[in-house]
Amino acid sequence: MRTLPFTLRLLLAALSLMLVAAACGIDSDDAGSDDSGSGGDFHEVSGTTDDSSDDGDYDAATAGEEAEGDFDDDMADAEEPAAAEKDETGLAVPTALTAADIGRDIVFRATVGVAVEDVAAAGREATQIVTSLGGIVFGQSSTVDPSPRTVLTFKILPEDFDDALEALAGVGDLVEQTISAEDVTDRVVDLESRISTSEASVLRLRGFLEGATDVQVIADLERQLLDRETTLETLRGQLRTLRDQVSLATITLTITEAGRDSLPTDLDLVAWLGDDEADACPGHSSLDVNRDDSAVLCIEIENTGDATLTDISIESTELRLRVDDFDIETGSLDELEPGDRLVALFDLDVSEGRVQRRDARGGLFIDVRVEAVPADNPDATVQRETDVVLIADNETPLPGFGDAFGGGVSTLAVIGSILLLILGGVLPFVPFIGIAIWLFLRHRRGKIRPLDPPPAPPTATEDNTERL
Repeated sequence: MRTLPFTLRLLLAALSLMLVAAACGIDSDDAGSDDSGSGGDFHEVSGTTDDSSDDGDYDAATAGEEAEGDFDDDMADAEEPAAAEKDETGLAVPTALTAADIGRDIVFRATVGVAVEDVAAAGREATQIVTSLGGIVFGQSSTVDPSPRTVLTFKILPEDFDDALEALAGVGDLVEQTISAEDVTDRVVDLESRISTSEASVLRLRGFLEGATDVQVIADLERQLLDRETTLETLRGQLRTLRDQVSLATITLTITEAGRDSLPTDLDLVAWLGDDEADACPGHSSLDVNRDDSAVLCIEIENTGDATLTDISIESTELRLRVDDFDIETGSLDELEPGDRLVALFDLDVSEGRVQRRDARGGLFIDVRVEAVPADNPDATVQRETDVVLIADNETPLPGFGDAFGGGVSTLAVIGSILLLILGGVLPFVPFIGIAIWLFLRHRRGKIRPLDPPPAPPTATEDNTERL
C-alpha cells in the first residue's frame, strides 16, 4: 500500500480540524439563537420546541420559557378588563407612578377635579374612599355662591396613592388631573449631613463651656452655642417637614357642580435665586451667599392652559411674603392670557446669615405658592407650589486692613483705660512715696549721721601744762 507524503497528511489533518471547528461553531450559533429567542416572541419559541421534540431531545429551558409565555399571555388577558374598567372610571391618562420602595425619598402630589350633580354627596363619598384606604382629610373648603364647590385635601400612604387616584376620579366626571413626583433624596441626605455636623459642633462647644473659667470666654461660648443650637433646630425642622411629605402623599380634590362649560386651565411655576436681577431669571434652585450679602428671588409664571387667568396671588409662608411685596417685572397680576408669562422679583437682604429673621446659615427652604382664578369659571382655582434653597456662609470672614486697624485702636483704648485705673489707684499714695524716697536718698548720701559724744574732762598733767 502506497503511503501519502508527510506534508500532504499534515495538510489533510489541518483541513479536518478546521471542518470540525466550523461545524461546532454552527451548532453553538444555533444554540445561541434558540437561547436568545427564548426571551422574545412566544411563537418563535414554540417552533423551536417542536423541532427539538422531533429529534427526540427534550429542552428543559425552552419548555420553561413556553410555560412563562403562557403565563404572560394569561396575565395580559387578565389585565385587559382591568384597563378597560379604568377607562370607564374617567381616568384620562393612567398614571405610571408607583409607590414602590426604590430606595429614594419621593414626594407624591396630585390634583384632581371632578364635576358632579350633588357636590355634598360627592364630598362625603370621596372622604369615605380615602378613609377606607387609611388616609385622612387634611383640609376642606366649601362654598355655595354662586355655585356649589368643595376643595378637599387628603393625606394618604404612598403605596395607596394610585388606588386613591383611581377611586377619586370615579366620584364624578373627571375634568382635571395633575400628578407629580419629586425626588428629594439629595435634600434629605444633605440635611442629615448638616445635622450630624451641627450636633458634633454643639457637643464640642458644650465641652468647652464646661471647662471655661473666664467670664468673657464663657459669654462668647454661650453666644456661639445659642447660634449653633438654633441652626440645628432649624435643620431638624426642615428634615421633619421633608420626611412628612415623603411619608404621606397629598391629593387635592376639587368637586364642582356639573353643567358648567369651562376651558382647560393650567399654569407653570418656576422659582429661581440669583446674585442680582440679571442673574436671577433664570437662576439657580440653590444659591450660596455670604453672611452679609444680598440675593434676588425670581418667580416665573406661565399660563399653559386655554383659559385666561385672573386674580393671581403669590406668597411665601417661610418668608411671610405676600403678592404686594413682589416687584412685577413682566406681565400683570390682574390678567394673564394663555401663553403669556409673568415675572415677579423680590430682593433678599442677608444680614449675619439671616433673611427676614429666618436663619439661612444651615440652608433656608423658601417656599413659593401661586394661585389664580380662571376668567370663565370664577369658582375654580389653579394652584402650584415650588421652593428654592438659600444657604448663607456660616464661617466668619478673614479680617482685612480696616478690621486690623480697628482692632489695634481698640487694643490701645483698652491699654489706656487700664493705665488710668492704675494711676487713679496710686495717686493718693504719691506724697508718702515721695517722702520715703527722699529719706532713703538722704540716708544713702550720709547727710543723716548720729550725734558726736561730749569731750572728755582734761587730766592733771594736761592742766599743769596749760598753766606753764
